[in-house]
Amino acid sequence: MMMMMMMMMMMMMMMVIMTNNDDDDSTSPSIDTVIGEWEQVSFSVDGVVTPANCDENDVFEFFEDGTYTLDAFDEITTGGDCFVTNYQGIWSNTEGVYYLSITPEGPLTAEGTFSSNNTVVNFTVELGGSVVVITCNRI
Repeated sequence: MMMMMMMMMMMMMMMVIMTNNDDDDSTSPSIDTVIGEWEQVSFSVDGVVTPANCDENDVFEFFEDGTYTLDAFDEITTGGDCFVTNYQGIWSNTEGVYYLSITPEGPLTAEGTFSSNNTVVNFTVELGGSVVVITCNRI
């Protein structure tokens, strides 16, 4: 009888240990692929690549809290030095469609397509009847 009680207690302890296992990641939220720092490497309008007008490339940084920063570089004069304008805003992702609240062109909705093991993203935006593709590399 004593042996049977000990076996039952051991089985109950094993069940408690098994049910209290917190290693199950199935309910933990995944981190969005866009989180991190991205450098713009290409900008095209209707398939025509527009050369960068500065030595510095625009840089996006997306944070887990739904905010982002954009350091946008522009020339002061043709062939001259560049200056940077800093933008801050909020972003969201709904099934691969990203919404950015503040950019040089105002709020944008862009489809994000990731490639090269998620180290390259193409943001496709429709602006004024044109299709703009902004290609960025993860930094």
